[in-house]
Amino acid sequence: AGGLAAWAGSREGRRKTADLVTATPRPAWARQSIALAGTLCWLLLAFLAGVAVLYIQTALQATWGGPPLWPVFVGAAGVTVVAVLGFGCGVLFPGRFTAPLVAIVALVLDQIGLRQALGVTGAHGTPALLSPASSPPVVDTGVYYHVAPDLAIVQVMFMGGLAVALF
Repeated sequence: AGGLAAWAGSREGRRKTADLVTATPRPAWARQSIALAGTLCWLLLAFLAGVAVLYIQTALQATWGGPPLWPVFVGAAGVTVVAVLGFGCGVLFPGRFTAPLVAIVALVLDQIGLRQALGVTGAHGTPALLSPASSPPVVDTGVYYHVAPDLAIVQVMFMGGLAVALF
């Protein structure tokens, strides 16, 4: 998501079309936010298509209960944050290597959050809680115990605020 958004954000700078787009009747921020909105819509559509495939396969095998929706909201917020960050990097640093670097940095940051959430590094801190790759639940959490959505709500609020600040 970050690499694709960085590629879309750096299109004008890479193609040296600044003199062509200065004649548009809209300011640069409006033109770029429309490009960001289009990119984000396609990324969220792809994410939700993957979620639909996963939930349909699960529904065919499950006999009762409903799908948990908070992980979908956390995933959508994570895609949004990475896309806005990648788009901003693409606009500020247009170049050939911006999109791959953004994708690699996003992957490394996700792995750091996952390692802290799993306790591999021995440190359980705030980054481990706010990471969308949180620790795996206990095996019977959803079967015998109610899954509390409080952590997912905090994750969505944090990533939503981060996306608004980056925008």
